[in-house]
Amino acid sequence: MQQRDHADHMPRHVVPARLARAVVRALTAMGLVVCVSFAGGRPVDAQAPRVASEYDVKAAFLYNFAGFVTWPTSAFPATGSPFVIGVLGEDPFAGRLESTIRGESINGRPMAYRRVSRIDEMRACHVLFVSPSEHARHPDLLSDLRGSPVLTVGEGEQFLGAGGIVRFVVAERRVGFEFNAAAAAKSGLKPSGRLLKVARRVIGT
Repeated sequence: MQQRDHADHMPRHVVPARLARAVVRALTAMGLVVCVSFAGGRPVDAQAPRVASEYDVKAAFLYNFAGFVTWPTSAFPATGSPFVIGVLGEDPFAGRLESTIRGESINGRPMAYRRVSRIDEMRACHVLFVSPSEHARHPDLLSDLRGSPVLTVGEGEQFLGAGGIVRFVVAERRVGFEFNAAAAAKSGLKPSGRLLKVARRVIGT
């Protein structure tokens, strides 16, 4: 697993300047923590350390998933092919995800952000965030992607049941995730034990 910069003493809820990257370093230093507090819409003094928003934290999780899951070699068309994180539907990250992965790499592959809409574009992603705007399409979308080496990530209560692999959950202003091990196996993806250990719930084992 590729090593990234650590911020060993950073509190898990406070994020100074360069917001997204700081969240990434905090999460990595803690071995991908199970949950991280966020601001919850509270006003923040512009001169004070900033507090992570919900989607700052979710962007950091998407980035970190790349280091805790193994993809089959067939998922990469060529040696130098990028590692692609895609967003399907309305993008709730408002630039946070792009800034989080900009200039980063995983296992020697540059990371790339893409907005996608067609099924062939979705299959070209390694991590695919399915926006809440696509909730009604979950069953058809996930059925079309079944067997493809794509880590699908969503938010709806029925996302895992429809065949999604990771579902973000938020409770008391803390972000965590649930994991569908059976769906991951069908897609040829191998999560690390560390990832499963910090998931709030693992189904399909």
